[in-house]
Amino acid sequence: MRTLSRSADVLPDASPVSLPSPSPSSAALVTGASAGIGACIARELAGRGHNLVLVARRKPRLQQLADELSHEHGIRAETLGCDLTKPAPRARLASRIEELGLEVEILVHNARFATNG
Repeated sequence: MRTLSRSADVLPDASPVSLPSPSPSSAALVTGASAGIGACIARELAGRGHNLVLVARRKPRLQQLADELSHEHGIRAETLGCDLTKPAPRARLASRIEELGLEVEILVHNARFATNG
């Protein structure tokens, strides 16, 4: 699998995406991060220096990705196993993120994208 290094790799005429500057207390929350597009976006954000909160049902795959990105980019990558299709785990997600002491400044909601039809 090829990891995208720039927005221009996807859209040659596109301008770079404007994102907040990374800081030690901020993070990007990426849902559906255990594989596919979510994992690619997490890699791109880590490459830009953003801490990550990775969310998906498959906790072992999340942890593997978090370990890889932390080691490769020197960022903080936290994992939260959560099935976002279920109301109770979804309702607890905000408090779980708050316990990490990170402020979410970027949201990439990629969980179960295009799987309902």
